[in-house]
Amino acid sequence: MDPSNLCNELYHIARTHPGQSFLHHFSDRRVWIVQNPSDTHQILKANAANWPKHMAWMRQTLGPSRMSENQDAWLFRRQLTQNHFNHYDASKTVRASRQAFSEELPHFIAQTAASPLSDHLLRNMTLRIFLDVFLDTNLHETGIDPEHLFHLLELSAQYAFVPSGGLTSDERRHHVSQLNAAKARVMQDLGVFRRPEYASKPVIQDMLAAETSTRGGPDPFVLEQELITLLAAGSETSASTFGWMCHLLAQHPDLQKTLRNCDYTSHLLDDFLSETMRLFPANPILSRHAVSNDVFSTGKVQPGDVALVSLVGLQMQGVSRDNPWQLDLTASRKLHNRAESGLGTAFGIGERVCGGRLFAITEMRTLLHELLQTTVVQRTANEPLHLSLDMQWCSLMVRRGGHRVRFQSQAFPT
Repeated sequence: MDPSNLCNELYHIARTHPGQSFLHHFSDRRVWIVQNPSDTHQILKANAANWPKHMAWMRQTLGPSRMSENQDAWLFRRQLTQNHFNHYDASKTVRASRQAFSEELPHFIAQTAASPLSDHLLRNMTLRIFLDVFLDTNLHETGIDPEHLFHLLELSAQYAFVPSGGLTSDERRHHVSQLNAAKARVMQDLGVFRRPEYASKPVIQDMLAAETSTRGGPDPFVLEQELITLLAAGSETSASTFGWMCHLLAQHPDLQKTLRNCDYTSHLLDDFLSETMRLFPANPILSRHAVSNDVFSTGKVQPGDVALVSLVGLQMQGVSRDNPWQLDLTASRKLHNRAESGLGTAFGIGERVCGGRLFAITEMRTLLHELLQTTVVQRTANEPLHLSLDMQWCSLMVRRGGHRVRFQSQAFPT
């Protein structure tokens, strides 16, 4: 299977074999697609010590980072950034999100007048917000191109199911050449943070100190490598989720009108955000690998097996819903933050929960509210939820070809 089609496969399995876990073989490797709740609990909680995070492909292609490492290497990197996430400035996040949306909205309107809404524009917006909030930095002044970062992630994701040493064909060698060139370009982009005006920022200061203290050791810390996944995690997930919110608003115009009448603190905004992340999780899989033998509901696990916990499969089983394939804000409110809600699973389950969860929720709620107060989102194609969409997996889930929506600016009474 082409890794870029992973999301399409997850939705197909969720529809045809709900709640079941399957053993697949990708590039001669045993890979479990896990949808069963008890198997998920075994992997992420009950026997989590046997199931460390499986991101070797990310380490091999992008270098070690908080996203890829386990145990001490992960803890060391987590300590560098988590305090900044825990004490993020909520008011600043709201201000930055409003400003970024206001300045990017004319670009959204112009593009969607002639073509689908591309993730490129959305990533510009969310990377601006992340850099503003955590680094007091203006994206445009850095010269960083978000597309360089996204292209690198897209190339690296192709190796998610390829065993180490398995890249031998001419096609793969060409791909590796492209990957190395893309990484070199991003590393050069991110080198800007070594300049004095950025190196004095608290987050960068901590990272540069870590780089100095680990230089020459067995696990050297590299500023640019850490920033690759930090900036990706801080912007790509929000951009993807915002795109899916636009898709759902366009397909449900009556709900769009209802949400438009909500104030910023309304629980309906959070319910809609939760449903968006349930139906279209930006990060649809949690990847782990088995250290030793284990047993799933459908078979025995061998050491080295990879388990891809499908958030799509987990959230579409309908245990607490009459129709899990429908947008249902009432059900979302009843399940708030529980395993079948988007807010309960989209940021991870168990120990490895996304460190920037609270920041991301504040950012996305603000962007949603600003969108509703300034814009009508219209559909350019009829795409009800029971129809399959063409997804692309490139370390996260995006809509191939962009979202079929049109933005129309409109002033609403307040």
